[in-house]
Amino acid sequence: MTEETLSLSESTRTRLDRMGLEFLAEVLGLEVRDRPGNAAALVTLGMVLTQLGRYPEGLEVDRRLVELAPGDATARYNLACSLCLTGDRDGALDQLEEALRLGYDDAGHMAADPDLALLRGEPRFQAMLAVGPDLSASLPSPSGLLRLGPGRLLQVACGERASRPGFVGFAQSLSRASGWEEKAVGKLSAVSLR
Repeated sequence: MTEETLSLSESTRTRLDRMGLEFLAEVLGLEVRDRPGNAAALVTLGMVLTQLGRYPEGLEVDRRLVELAPGDATARYNLACSLCLTGDRDGALDQLEEALRLGYDDAGHMAADPDLALLRGEPRFQAMLAVGPDLSASLPSPSGLLRLGPGRLLQVACGERASRPGFVGFAQSLSRASGWEEKAVGKLSAVSLR
């Protein structure tokens, strides 16, 4: 038996991608309900909710991550992004300042991040961009993380549970069906970038 390639229209692929992300958000929601301290699942859930445009829910996830790791610069940065996406300009600026204080120093990513578009004209934001070197060339691309596909994101977020044979096959099928390219992530912390 030979494997056939299924040709889908762009609109069908877009709907399938959305369905995959919605499904992934549902599964990750169940995971964090069962294991509220699973930071990897929370990080991935926040990223997926943001990708889906479900900003208020993503904001709640990012708040939980900051509660779990108040000294994590990336968690503060992601919270700033969520605050910005929900229209809280001052809260976003406060969290960005805290992220910088905690060691976040990727001014290039911050300047180009579409999640922070609301802040572009703010003097406080412009002052923050002058802090620290531009390290964006050495970091993985946020859009590259989305190329993981829903199957691989599930595997990364659910850890050991993802090693069950049925789970692995399902995750691979989900990624193939959506047409997403599977890419390995070297470090779990890379998933926290948006």
